[in-house]
Amino acid sequence: LTFPHLQHIMQHFEALTVDNNDCDVIFFATPAPVSKTCIPPLVEKGIHVIDLSGAFRIKNREIYEAYYKETAASQDDLNHAIYSISEWQSFNNNGTKLISNPGCFPTATLLALHPLISERIVDLSSII
Repeated sequence: LTFPHLQHIMQHFEALTVDNNDCDVIFFATPAPVSKTCIPPLVEKGIHVIDLSGAFRIKNREIYEAYYKETAASQDDLNHAIYSISEWQSFNNNGTKLISNPGCFPTATLLALHPLISERIVDLSSII
């Protein structure tokens, strides 16, 4: 156990029940298998979702399965996702209901570079 002094604490969680009038957006910070199972029904209800797992990042199912060694989400579910940093993507501009955030390393890199690129401080022909 990571925190043995806390093992006596019991947390009870209720099952997630959501109506699209109850919230603006739901964040998932779950393992990919959980995201692949729980997110599609919410998207079908019209609920906006931001997923932090890798479940919807790769559109090509064969590449996903070769890399992650697990079954990919359905192609229909993958087609509903936009791979983007949630702070840069609006749910209103194109009917998107699911944003698949990049991992922490690309997100940190992109967030750090964004103001430099926006102000044309970085020469894009030699950014790497």
